[in-house]
Amino acid sequence: MTRLEAIEYIVSKTDFDYPETPFRRRDPYKVTASEISQMTDDELRDYTKALQIVEIFEATVPRECRADEQN
Repeated sequence: MTRLEAIEYIVSKTDFDYPETPFRRRDPYKVTASEISQMTDDELRDYTKALQIVEIFEATVPRECRADEQN
């Protein structure tokens, strides 16, 4: 599983009380500081949720078991 697959899976199982933004399923490591500074509240919520998912994924899944870490 890749970190984007982890995001997709968790997002598909989570109920959100606001409409999806472009940052909900995007790789948070590819979001720029400029984009963050211009985010709406909902965009920031989606970005931080995606970042949280990735950080938990990387903390719990060993690097050698992550599909996006294989060379």
